[in-house]
Amino acid sequence: MKTIARRVSGAVVVAGIMSGVLSGCALVPGVPSGPGPAEPATSTAAAGADAETRTVYGYVLITDREMTPEKDAERQQRLWDDGDSSCVAPAGFEDIAVGGEAQVLGPSGVLATGEIQVGDWQSDVMSANGVVGCGFPIVIEGVPVGLDEYGIHVGDAARPAFAFDASELRSGPRLFLG
Repeated sequence: MKTIARRVSGAVVVAGIMSGVLSGCALVPGVPSGPGPAEPATSTAAAGADAETRTVYGYVLITDREMTPEKDAERQQRLWDDGDSSCVAPAGFEDIAVGGEAQVLGPSGVLATGEIQVGDWQSDVMSANGVVGCGFPIVIEGVPVGLDEYGIHVGDAARPAFAFDASELRSGPRLFLG
């Protein structure tokens, strides 16, 4: 099983996850947060007849430390020309890409697997969290309810998983990298 790194309030931990912002996972009131909180609990046959599950919607937000005025101007031009605000992860985060795996972990290992969606550099989530880079929505269906703490892992095996309590998972976890 993967080791789940603990967030340290108000500090940047080894992989660049900024935990101070995560300590409530709440966005600025009144600002849309993208896909929204977890769906209501449902029963599924795959998880067992009595097991309640949820769909978790979250974001991986990656700061682009090499953002230049020229790169920003190219993004703006593409948005104006085509309405395209999609993006790819900056150097060092190539393992975070559309179609990549996102996992929710529990004490016994992987509880549910989902997918990384198309990155967006101009989303409400990026703006509300003050991140300049690329934000990737993650959708993970079939997450069992009832644990106090969960881990979320994205990217290659070398990237650590990070812990979230049940309320953070319901409100839409944000993983900050960069």
